[in-house]
Amino acid sequence: MINSMLVNYHEIHPNVSISIRNTTEVVEQILLGESDFGITIGPIKNKNIISIPLYEDELVLIVQKNSPIAKQKYISFADLPNLKLVMMSNDHPCRKKIDSHCKEIGVPFQILIETSNPSSLIQLIRNNVGVSVTSKIPIEMLGDEDIHWIPFHEVYKKDTLCLIYRKDKFIGNAGRDFIQLLNQTIKQLTKK
Repeated sequence: MINSMLVNYHEIHPNVSISIRNTTEVVEQILLGESDFGITIGPIKNKNIISIPLYEDELVLIVQKNSPIAKQKYISFADLPNLKLVMMSNDHPCRKKIDSHCKEIGVPFQILIETSNPSSLIQLIRNNVGVSVTSKIPIEMLGDEDIHWIPFHEVYKKDTLCLIYRKDKFIGNAGRDFIQLLNQTIKQLTKK
């Protein structure tokens, strides 16, 4: 779905250059003017940053669609120690949330493979090397038919993902169109 959103945006603004990066320093890049927009867990409490809530983040277990575990309707955090986990590196915001929650509820887990590259993580899941815990919306936006997600049945503190940009940055028509298209895409996904 993210790909179709970007194709639609490019049709409207063919001369606008887009760079998608995975970084844990989103706020710093925005403040330094290295990026125009960023998506991060928020809201960001910085007088120089505008923070627009996009959606409430939900953690899910992602598995290869033909994995036996894919038949489960729900999963428990208590099941994690028994699974082959492939996870993002421990400096990734989503991973920090998972580590914190599991520590809080006393669920230790071991990681089979750790990566800092989201594409590598998806490829490992696609190849049924293991399973991972991650955010739901980015997985839905990916639209990969080989990946299946399973919700957790426990209640946990959810985070709000926000679009952020500098307060003193002029947002032109192209930027406003991108924000509008991103919001439409997320609303479409959260209706499911």
